[in-house]
Amino acid sequence: MIRINRIAAIGLPIAALGLVVAACQPQVLPHPSDALTPAEVEELFVGKTAIGTVQGRRAATYFAPDGTARLKVIGHNGTIVEFDGTHYFNEQGASCVNFPTLPIYGKDRCNHIVPLDDGRYQQSYDEGITERILEGNRLDELK
Repeated sequence: MIRINRIAAIGLPIAALGLVVAACQPQVLPHPSDALTPAEVEELFVGKTAIGTVQGRRAATYFAPDGTARLKVIGHNGTIVEFDGTHYFNEQGASCVNFPTLPIYGKDRCNHIVPLDDGRYQQSYDEGITERILEGNRLDELK
């Protein structure tokens, strides 16, 4: 896999926030015509924390400039868990994250990021929504 500038997947990304079983084969994603470019995603998310929801869970991901990522998730039962991983772009220009210690999410997860009319961002593959983007590591803002 070619790494084109390590980058945020919101979830940022929250692309990581899907908490679904990752496929064993690399993902081949349709590219929405209105998806952000890798440069736009990088500017929007790197060095920042994306907060939103995926599959009914509140989640936040911090995308560090060095390519590392930290995911914080509030489960359906209210427990809070955190995972360390990485973020980057794949050869298709999709934003990707990998959180190897996440029990059901150990493979790379990639999404194209699409801006919504209301200022939020939609993940193309796992349907996560980024509601807020905050400067720096602000995982403590997840509520």
